[in-house]
This record gives sequence, C-alpha cells and structure tokens, in this order.
Amino acid sequence: MHTGATLAVKNMKGCLWRQSKVELHMLPALAGSKDKPLDVAIADMASVLRPHLAIVDGTVACQLMGTAAEHIPHLRLGAERGYGVIDLDRLAVTPDHWRDAVSPFAAPPENLTIEFPNVTVIDHNSCSACQSTLLLFLARYKDRIFDYFPSQGTIHVAIGKDHTELPEGTLLVGNCTAHHRHKGIFVPGCPPVGSQILAALADSRHDQREQT
Repeated sequence: MHTGATLAVKNMKGCLWRQSKVELHMLPALAGSKDKPLDVAIADMASVLRPHLAIVDGTVACQLMGTAAEHIPHLRLGAERGYGVIDLDRLAVTPDHWRDAVSPFAAPPENLTIEFPNVTVIDHNSCSACQSTLLLFLARYKDRIFDYFPSQGTIHVAIGKDHTELPEGTLLVGNCTAHHRHKGIFVPGCPPVGSQILAALADSRHDQREQT
C-alpha cells in the first residue's frame, strides 16, 4: 500500500531497531520532493543496510507483477544514488522467456478503508503496525465490541494520521489519531495491542454508566 512493492530492499526495514521501524512512517515531507518521506527513508536505509544475498519468490518480482522498478519510488531513488541497478538492459535474467510469466497484479489500495459487518475501518496514512493490530483485533473480537456500542448500528474505527473529519463516537486506535480524541474513544499506543483496545472500551462503558 505504501511503497508499491516489498522485495529485497524494503525487507531490510525488518532489521531496524524497535520503534525506528515506525518512525520511518512518521517523517515529515521533504521540501522540494514529490516522493513520500517513507520512500526517501527506505532509499536512505539502503545506503547502509544492504543484503548480501536476497532470495525473492519469482512470482512477485516487479516486472512479473506487471510493473517496473522505475515505478517503485524507493527503488528508483536507490538506483539514482548508485545503490543498485534497475535497468533490465544491464541485467542478465534467465530463462530468456521469463516475460511469458508476467501476470499483472491489481494495484494496492491507497488506504485500508474496509468494512466488516457493521464495522467501518477508516484509514488514512496508517503504518502496517496499526493495520495488523486492528485486523487481528477485529478478527478476534468483532462480535464483542458491539457490547460497548449498544446504540450504534455501525461502528467506525479510525487508524492513521491526518484525518480531517471523523464521525462522532469513532473508536480511535493509535497515537496518530490523538488529535481527534474528542470524537469518541481514544486508545493510545504505537500501536496499542488488542487487550488495550478492549480495556479502553471497558473504561469508556464504565464512565458512561457512572455519568448516568
């Protein structure tokens, strides 16, 4: 969703220490650059974290996906800086008929705005940590969370940053949603875990009972 492809270069992000993985998603835009800060950061990372050996499943390499390395910003930036070669004319690829296996992939969505039954996830520029946490939480607890929203037919859950507007009563997951905490139930964390989300829902319900 964020970088167009995850292959040998971006996979090195897994070597970063703890919260520095998340920090790559939180960098400000660079003046004069049209590239996402994340793409620039991955290209920077590639100058010091370079795999000695990369074994990549041939079914998901750029050309076979129906795109080109030049269209993946962090690969283009790395090539421009001399970190590697993406020009196929300068590379030896075997077998000669490898292009016969090209099978274009559908483009990833820009955001993870999806719907579970009566649950709408509103995503704007979230990182994979919050996405994974929320999807696992919903898969496990999607039925239980309706106990905490008895008066709402549809539950809205927000992740990511830079939301301009959110519905009243939204469940806001992760620190990036903090500036909208007045809209509903805010769960801090980067990211919070499922038990923290449940605890925040329980606390909110307790507070509502005390007020009534």
